[in-house]
Amino acid sequence: MGAMGLYFGFTNIILISVIAFLLGAVIGMLLVICRSKNASQYMAFGPFIVISALITIFVPFNILFDILITVFTLGLNKR
Repeated sequence: MGAMGLYFGFTNIILISVIAFLLGAVIGMLLVICRSKNASQYMAFGPFIVISALITIFVPFNILFDILITVFTLGLNKR
């Protein structure tokens, strides 16, 4: 994560972390619901960091920021 921080910069690394946490949580919940994994089993976090870094490379910062603001404010933001 440190080398990625040097490459992407501070704002993008925060964005990558948030996207990775959300992606990991959603996929983890889906795996528990589908009974593919137990809630007590570990799941690797590295692939979610890589996927979120790739998303950050290919999707502009403004679009990702607007999507995250909409998700975290439940669509109540007035911009």
